[in-house]
Amino acid sequence: MKATVIDTLRFANRLKEAGFAPGQAEAMSRAFNDEFAQGMATKQDLGNAVTELKGQIATEVARVDAKVDAMDAKFEGSFRAVNSRFDAMEVRFDAMDEKFGALSAQFAAQSRYVFLVLALVAGLGLYNAVAPHFAATTATGPVGKQPATNAPA
Repeated sequence: MKATVIDTLRFANRLKEAGFAPGQAEAMSRAFNDEFAQGMATKQDLGNAVTELKGQIATEVARVDAKVDAMDAKFEGSFRAVNSRFDAMEVRFDAMDEKFGALSAQFAAQSRYVFLVLALVAGLGLYNAVAPHFAATTATGPVGKQPATNAPA
């Protein structure tokens, strides 16, 4: 169906009132209508354009969604790799904590022995510092005196 842009009957009647011949007025009104209607969009044209735009938009949205999904997958993979590295480090730190705990327990158990060894070393040092004086006084008697002998003079 051809769209009517202007009221051709009213346009023709106005031309007749202006002095145009009836056939000439009707032909002019149809010609104007045809020229104007040729470039006009109909409801069907607009509906087709809207349907086409919806399809293009849906295609573009699907393309963008696919890109976003690919980026999400890439980031998720990267985050998984980083998380697995942190998990591995956590396991290593836990093992180190256990080793430090065992060393601490060994040190606590051996700390009394360390104290005894230090006390022994200090005692030996003190003995070495004082013992030569005792040895000198007991072997020769008091310092400066000769020990008494039973031999006749």
